[in-house]
Amino acid sequence: MNDSEQHPGDSVSKARCRLILVGVQVTKLLSGPDGFGGQIDIVHQYRDYDSWASGERDETADLIVMECPTLFSETVNLIDERVAASNAKRAIVVYHFAQTSAVEMIGKRSKFITALRAPVTAENLKSACETDLALAMIRSRSLGYTIDQDPLSSDMEAPLRGEMPTRQFTDAQLSRLSKISTDVQCECPHHLASILAELNAFERYCSECENKNQADATLHAFLHRRTAQARSMMEDALTILAEAAGLEVSA
Repeated sequence: MNDSEQHPGDSVSKARCRLILVGVQVTKLLSGPDGFGGQIDIVHQYRDYDSWASGERDETADLIVMECPTLFSETVNLIDERVAASNAKRAIVVYHFAQTSAVEMIGKRSKFITALRAPVTAENLKSACETDLALAMIRSRSLGYTIDQDPLSSDMEAPLRGEMPTRQFTDAQLSRLSKISTDVQCECPHHLASILAELNAFERYCSECENKNQADATLHAFLHRRTAQARSMMEDALTILAEAAGLEVSA
């Protein structure tokens, strides 16, 4: 059943998202008041996985959301093919039972497929859609504009040459600040120290994350640099806060 009607109301983003929905339940969840309501364009709606698997091949969409009672390796391969054929950025698969090899395959293809174990709520499914569309935007737009056009990133090897902000606090200092007492009931030093510990960990994770191709390397370099910049700003904030509160920073 095609649904090309334009619905009133605010859109999920400035451009309405085009979705292919497979299965009665996901359609009900996303079209209901706790989902997107009328804020999406349903390019095509299929009754179930089998009708989608043998259906049209010339439809295009931003995201495919489907119910898949059973998940096998061949199912994952077919989803991959259909995602590419529809020019969709990602696919979300809600499954009940899955073959171990199929779950492992999806893990390796997590850039394109998100798997959710049933049952799911409208809120869970909507959140997954928003997250996947945001991830797709990072890959398609940030790689093409933010990274290439950002004057801070004209040389993608800069992060590897130490041109990012150096750390102002050691792990020991952050641990001490996360536990130190203050004269007033203010938890800001503790919270900032915890945030910085998380940023430090994620910064290291981005620098060590596996790259399968140049696009992966570019994305991780972008995340590495941006995390370092965020960490530097939060370090400045913690320095000012520590001085104002008269906290001893050295471990």
